[in-house]
Amino acid sequence: ETGLKNGLVFSDGMNTATRYHIKMLHPEVYEPVAGEAVGFGLSLTTSDYGAGALDMQMFLMRIWCANLAIGESQLRKIHMRKRFQGGDRSVRLSQQTYDLDTKTVASAIKDLIGDNFQQRVKETLQLIEHNAEKEIDVNKTIETLRKQQVLDKKQAETAKALYENVNEVTMLPPQPGAWRMSNVLSLMAQGKDVDGDESLNLQEAAYAMLS
Repeated sequence: ETGLKNGLVFSDGMNTATRYHIKMLHPEVYEPVAGEAVGFGLSLTTSDYGAGALDMQMFLMRIWCANLAIGESQLRKIHMRKRFQGGDRSVRLSQQTYDLDTKTVASAIKDLIGDNFQQRVKETLQLIEHNAEKEIDVNKTIETLRKQQVLDKKQAETAKALYENVNEVTMLPPQPGAWRMSNVLSLMAQGKDVDGDESLNLQEAAYAMLS
């Protein structure tokens, strides 16, 4: 509701095995590099199964192919019950405490959608411009992603093949570099054999590639 009131529109959502995830898109298109149109939005992820705290992240979308990258955590909230847990016994909290905590989070989300969001858009556009032609060692990059457990062996081979396929200039930016590798990861996140949690992890890695 807060997002809709601030000009964002619902664009996507999913339930993974452990998480709930929704995306809201800001209806404005930017062109940080000639021929590279992108849009921005905010994603909200939470879990009822202890798989993570409530988190709000900025995401960017390459318009030509809808490749998505998420990251730049804007809000991370430890689940209330875990926050007040001590030893073997948990503190029993009142409903008023939970209600106040919910209001605090809602207020923070409202703040983040405003001027803070526009500032992060500006900074990310500068990152894309900087990384559009930033050279990378593809082998070292992929090995790092394997060590971070973002890619398994088969996925690493797929990532390298996509990155080095000079004929693929529709789904991926034509210029080699960090921006192309970022889109390799976000393209793989759309694969039919990728489950929801793997998709989110790949999208997060895609955004991290720009930092």
